[in-house]
Amino acid sequence: MRQQPDKKVQPQIKRLSNWIRLLTIGYRTLVLLGLALLILAILLLALSSRFSAWILIFPGLLIGLGILLAWIEYRLDNRRFQLTDRPSGDEIEKS
Repeated sequence: MRQQPDKKVQPQIKRLSNWIRLLTIGYRTLVLLGLALLILAILLLALSSRFSAWILIFPGLLIGLGILLAWIEYRLDNRRFQLTDRPSGDEIEKS
């Protein structure tokens, strides 16, 4: 049965929750911005000969950074889940 986390663990869970919220906003923003810039760069390449293919690097880096932040957010969320669902001492003795 799920128990309330210990008093020692609650500040750590709150801190992890804040980081998770921040990273969620960050990676979604970066991925959407990267996709929008990628579409814009592709349109510029298709419509004009003044730009080179190097302008595709920046949107790619933004998307890659967004994916990295999403992976970090996933790892922190797993850590928070482990802290909130840890069994109490009574449950360990029963098994």
